[in-house]
Amino acid sequence: MVFSSMFGGGGAPQVRAMQQSDLGSVLRIIHGYDEDDFEEAREDLAEDIEKMLVLTKGKKVIGVTGATLDPQTDGIVWLSWTYIDPAHAGQGHGRQLIGALLDALRADGIRKLFISTSDYKDEGEDIYANARAFYEKLGANLEVMLPNYHGQGESRYIYGLELVPAPSRNEHPGGGVLRFIDVEPASESEKGLALLWEEIETDTPSETIDTNLPAMIEKARNQKARVLVAAVPSDLCLNVGAALQAAGFEHRGRLLDYFAPNIHQELGILQLR
Repeated sequence: MVFSSMFGGGGAPQVRAMQQSDLGSVLRIIHGYDEDDFEEAREDLAEDIEKMLVLTKGKKVIGVTGATLDPQTDGIVWLSWTYIDPAHAGQGHGRQLIGALLDALRADGIRKLFISTSDYKDEGEDIYANARAFYEKLGANLEVMLPNYHGQGESRYIYGLELVPAPSRNEHPGGGVLRFIDVEPASESEKGLALLWEEIETDTPSETIDTNLPAMIEKARNQKARVLVAAVPSDLCLNVGAALQAAGFEHRGRLLDYFAPNIHQELGILQLR
């Protein structure tokens, strides 16, 4: 990893790799924004700070950011805890911190950063509106919006930021089929479930394959799920598109090049109640 060695030298503020001794300062910054995030970050960062960075002014930590490797694919990360001390906000420190993170990710061979946020409202105020605008100014593109994902009235926004040049779109890998096999809790979703799938090796026409979707929807309803999310690879979903549409899933977009160049993650959502 290059995180521990690529930052240094004089000048203030500075970006460096996060150390365990920084945890208290980082958690205090997060707590100033959101108590729920504080509780989650305390557990998360106690386990892993490998790709976390802090911004310091003198000896004081005034900001934090980082990335989490995606467990399903190679070369993909998700933006982790990213906060600037309110006393130092609006001074360009966020851009400095994220810029350092992007440089480190490129040096580590990461090809794309995804950013997940929401439109959560506190007393009518969209508290992440400025963050979304900031990501867009960095060059991130909104790829998917899942309505009511986190909770009723709170949607999930997923941005993508290419760290290497995007591939040619002349190639369209495809031909595989899949079957839905179970449901599991959808990450950071209140009473949301996600479909699990497996690839099927068969020579029969894709339209004859039983997707097992009705049984999975019934299982989700029996578990009192509020929403059901389908996230399937673009090269293996020849037989599920019509079934998902017929069941009422709304296709919300794709995470470009998620699995590999030109192999995307297609995302749809079914509102159950």
